Amino acid sequence: MREYFPNKLWNYKNFNMVTELDIAGEFIYDGMHVLNQMKSIDEVAQLFSFLYHISVGLERLQKIALVLIENVTEDNIDDFEERLKTHSHIHLSERISKNSKTTLSPRENEFLSLISTFYSSARYNRFNFSLQNSKEIVLVAEYIKKHLSPQKIQNHFFTNAILVSDDVKELFGRVIG
Repeated sequence: MREYFPNKLWNYKNFNMVTELDIAGEFIYDGMHVLNQMKSIDEVAQLFSFLYHISVGLERLQKIALVLIENVTEDNIDDFEERLKTHSHIHLSERISKNSKTTLSPRENEFLSLISTFYSSARYNRFNFSLQNSKEIVLVAEYIKKHLSPQKIQNHFFTNAILVSDDVKELFGRVIG
C-alpha cells in the first residue's frame, strides 16, 4: 500500500499547522469583532478580550511561521518544541526575522511590545492588591496617541476616554493585518 504521508514531520508541518492556522484565525477574528463592538477603550472587559484574543492569535501565527521556516527535524523536534514555549511576541518576531526576509515596521513592533506586556503582566494586574488599575487602558491609550494624529482621536465628552472611532479601528486593523 502506498504511503500518503511521507513522514511524521511532513504531517506535522502540513496538517497540524493548517489546523493551527484555523485556530489562530478564530482568535484574531474574535479579537477584531470585539474591537468593532467597542465604543471606548475604557470598556475594560471588552478591551481585555480584544487584547487577549489578538495576543493569542498572533502568537500562534508566529509559531506556525517558525515551524515552517526554521530547520525542524525529527532529531531536534524536542528542543524546537521546548523553544516554542514562550509568550514573548518580540522574541518570536526576532526568530522569524532571523530566518526570513520578513521585517516589521516600528508601529508593528510597538504593537507586539504592547501585547507582550499585556500578556505577560497586565492581564493579571487586577489580581495584584497594590496595582488595582487597568494597565491595558494605559497601554492602548499610549499606543493610539503615538500612532494617530491628535485631530483623529476622539474622546468621550464625560469620561474623556478615547473613543473607538473608525480611525482607531483602522489603526489596529492595519497593524494587526
